Amino acid sequence: MRVITNIAKRDKDGNIMLDEFGTPIMEALSDVEVAISFIELQESMLSEVDSQTQSNIRLGFTFDGIVFSMSENAQLNWSNIPNIPKEAFPFEVSGKEDDVYLLSEANKMNFYMTAMSFKMSLLSAGTSKKKLIKACKTIEDLKKIV
Repeated sequence: MRVITNIAKRDKDGNIMLDEFGTPIMEALSDVEVAISFIELQESMLSEVDSQTQSNIRLGFTFDGIVFSMSENAQLNWSNIPNIPKEAFPFEVSGKEDDVYLLSEANKMNFYMTAMSFKMSLLSAGTSKKKLIKACKTIEDLKKIV
């Protein structure tokens, strides 16, 4: 793993150089190789997949040209749409950009399936990538996964 770090600058005798206030003068070292174990890298990659999957879900899904939230609260609301009685329709649903969509009873299942399909496709892609990561046996194998 490569990182950028700062270290105290040293003179030709190896002494730490100080500025006029007695503070060490720092210099950036980029591309410093840091030893990392296979397990650490694998765990880091698995965690990154989870984070990226959640970030992608939070971007929201599009239905009838409007982007709708997929926050945790919104996911709970969308999951209950099939249970809403037909007498409650139509009702207004707000999009992420405060667009208002009039959800009809005829469209409730299309809306619900669009939201759930969006989420499930991202979760499935994340699961597939995690399986690839878990199947790796070496750091070189892990580095091949994009």
